Amino acid sequence: MDLEEPPDTELSPQLQQSLTSCYRVMEAAMEQACSSQGVAQQSNAQHQRAITGLSLQQSRQVLRVLGEAFSAVIYHLQQVDPSRYGDPFIFTTIRSLCAWLTEEISCFKEEVTALLPFLMGYARSHLQRESVPGSFQLDVRDVCM
Repeated sequence: MDLEEPPDTELSPQLQQSLTSCYRVMEAAMEQACSSQGVAQQSNAQHQRAITGLSLQQSRQVLRVLGEAFSAVIYHLQQVDPSRYGDPFIFTTIRSLCAWLTEEISCFKEEVTALLPFLMGYARSHLQRESVPGSFQLDVRDVCM
């Protein structure tokens, strides 16, 4: 994945835009795969496939591949310098990681724990910016749409 570039490598705006689109595709795949697993526990395989379009095995494969992709997301966030906290791409990357963590809390426990100081610093930085008049404020609606 393009996020696994060496530290201090700048991602072009075009690449950031492509990756942001990929994040949304990853989130949709995750939602589909997770809903397939939930339905599989409640009904037979044919009924499950009709509702979700994915078999239980396919759902597991999708989640395994997504795990690899989110490993790259975590790696990228570990490389972020505090001077880039205002970058909307970093916000989008964190939002995507949080979406993954809402579904797959058992994956990457150690990596996410190691990332917590960064996430706390990031949140602290944005909370402090909000209190400064005229500072850059990221509108979540702009990033999510």
